[in-house]
Amino acid sequence: MQDLWRLPKKVRLGEQDWDIRADFRVMLRVMAVLERKDLPESGRIYLAMRLFFKEFSQMPPALWESAAKELMLFLAGGRQDPGPAGPRLLDWQQDAELIIADVNKAAGRELRELDFVHWWTFLSFFGAVGEGRLSAVVGIRKKLAEGTALDEWEKEYLRREPGRIKLKAALSPEEEAEKARLQKLLDKKEGQRNGTT
Repeated sequence: MQDLWRLPKKVRLGEQDWDIRADFRVMLRVMAVLERKDLPESGRIYLAMRLFFKEFSQMPPALWESAAKELMLFLAGGRQDPGPAGPRLLDWQQDAELIIADVNKAAGRELRELDFVHWWTFLSFFGAVGEGRLSAVVGIRKKLAEGTALDEWEKEYLRREPGRIKLKAALSPEEEAEKARLQKLLDKKEGQRNGTT
C-alpha cells in the first residue's frame, strides 16, 4: 500500500529501488504517450515506462509487468482503485490553458516556473480547483454525455465556444501524416511569399 503522506521518488521492484521522474510535466508526457493511437498498447506502455523510470534500460524484462502496474498506480495518485472510468470529460492537451489557469489559482503561484513539482502535488492542486472556466466546461461536457438538459447560460457558452466544449477526436496516424504534409506545404508557400526560400 502506498504511503500517501509521502511523495515517492522511487519505486521498489524486486529487491531494488528504481528512481522515477515524478515531475508533473513528465507525467503529462507519459499520459500523452499512453493515449497515442499509432502504437499498440504494449508499445505505449513500454515508451511510458522509459519516460517514467530513470534507469529503465537497466531494468530486467521480468520486472516490466510490475513496473507497468506501479506506473499506473503512480498516475492515479497512489490510489489502488480509482473507480470505474466514466465518459471522457477532460483532455490534458486540449484543456491545457484552462487547467493551467485553475491549477495555478489553486496553488497560488505559477507552477510552470518551478523546476520541479511532484505529480501528486499537482494532482492535489488539480483536485482543489473550484468554480471556474474548467469546471464549467467539464460540467457542460458531463451533461452532454449524460443527455441532461443544459441551462440557458450553458447553451449560450456551447453556442459561443463549441471548440472549447467539444473534445477533439484523436487523429489516426494517416491523418497526422496528412496534417504534417499540408503544414509543410503551407510553410513552404509562406516562405516563398516572404522571399525566404
